Amino acid sequence: GSATIIIDILKRRKKRGTTYHQLVMGMSLFDCFNSISYMMVGVMAPVEAGFYKSRGNDTTCTIQGFMIQLGLT
Repeated sequence: GSATIIIDILKRRKKRGTTYHQLVMGMSLFDCFNSISYMMVGVMAPVEAGFYKSRGNDTTCTIQGFMIQLGLT
């Protein structure tokens, strides 16, 4: 849903200029960050964590935590 909102706003020049649509686009962008981070929760976790199919390390885990926090703000 959020990606569709972003595409719709970017397609229409009139919508890009309004403060309302800029705020909605910003919220949708951060929602996309959050959704992608939750989707990758098992893959980005460190191998030592024991998650199924985990392939990450401490750095990828930190990046994922940052992206989730960014999406929640």
